[in-house]
Amino acid sequence: MTKRGTLLWIMAALTAWWLAGQRHAPLRAARHELWPEAALQAIEEAPPLVAFTTVALGGFQGLIADLLWLRVSRLQDQGHYFEIVQLADWITKLEPRFTEVWAYHAWNMAYNISVMFPDPDDRWRWVQHGIHLLRDEGIRYNPADPSLYRELGWIYQHKIGRHWDDAHMTYKWNLAQMMSPVLANGRLDHKRAADDPELRDHLKTEYGLDADAMLAVDNFYGPLDWRAADTHAVYWAWRGLQVAPPEGSLPNDRMIFQSLAQAFKQGHIVIDSENRFLITSPDLDLFPGVQRAFNDALERYQRNETIQQAYANFLDDAMTLFFVYGRRQDARACFNKLRSEFPERVAGETLQTAVLGNLMARMEQVSVRDAAALIEGFFFQSAIYRAVGETDRAAALDRLARLLWQRAANRFGDHEATTMPPAPELQRLAIERARSAYGPVFR
Repeated sequence: MTKRGTLLWIMAALTAWWLAGQRHAPLRAARHELWPEAALQAIEEAPPLVAFTTVALGGFQGLIADLLWLRVSRLQDQGHYFEIVQLADWITKLEPRFTEVWAYHAWNMAYNISVMFPDPDDRWRWVQHGIHLLRDEGIRYNPADPSLYRELGWIYQHKIGRHWDDAHMTYKWNLAQMMSPVLANGRLDHKRAADDPELRDHLKTEYGLDADAMLAVDNFYGPLDWRAADTHAVYWAWRGLQVAPPEGSLPNDRMIFQSLAQAFKQGHIVIDSENRFLITSPDLDLFPGVQRAFNDALERYQRNETIQQAYANFLDDAMTLFFVYGRRQDARACFNKLRSEFPERVAGETLQTAVLGNLMARMEQVSVRDAAALIEGFFFQSAIYRAVGETDRAAALDRLARLLWQRAANRFGDHEATTMPPAPELQRLAIERARSAYGPVFR
């Protein structure tokens, strides 16, 4: 190429660059119409590197981000998750409004990278990295995107709150330990949260929690235990709903009623810090809040069929738990609601037979050994709760164990090879196992 040709290409490139710059002001004006002012302010107040890439590089930042994203896809296929961390960080700096990258980057750390470590505490650190990325950066730059709040809530609901990860008990324990020094017994002191600037600032800076939002969630659905992962899932999903369009956000609503239903079944926490001991059990007082969440979702989404089925399942669970824990009036109310709204669920049943059916559905499919193990497990939980002074819960679990034993004994019959061990023997084994596992608690 001649010098003249080279000069012409350079001039053409500079002209194209200048013309692209002329489009900056109209594009900025259009962005003001599409994005709330708060979202634009988040970028303008961003760290220097983010501000530079979003302003100085102009349209080229998207091209560079696309090339990096292609590289991320290849590394993902090869399982090179650590290499993805740096690339994803660059992409978020180039395209801070590219919400899919924030979500993927956090998910990669909390799921893919965490499980590469055998030590549960190392895993927890990577789960925390994913949480901090979404909470402190992704949502900061995209405060009006309800999907990012839902992605953050998902880490709490699924990764920490459920049992799919071998280290889930470490996650639950660490989360409870984080919140315990701030909130006595995990409960929010409403007066202090409203009036104490030091507490409000601590909640915001350390946990990304807005005290006013916590009060709203607690008043509407609670009182909740803020040591529980499902409570945090509810909080972030609720925050997402506040910025959702008028028609709502079904994923956020679904997370709220799912997490509340799980908290109803496992939202009561007992902690022995000295022995690193945590167990969960039902928090039956959450029933009104769960109902409120379901009713709001059903109204907002015009009686969506999947929400109706989830609500029917919840009423089934609530009826059974109320019955087992001796709250027969509440159990009867759930049964009557099932009979009026979902009659096929309890057709031809009484309250007692419906509860027995729910309890025994799983028992019908297991061997005598598995049935005995399940029953011993309920005796084990009863012994633990009795040891820490939770006598009502201990008695309820004891009743449940004996009810399951009777049903299983009737099913297996008198055949020598399948006869159930006597209930007192299963209870004795459970107490011995509990004493061996948690000797200090029993002392």
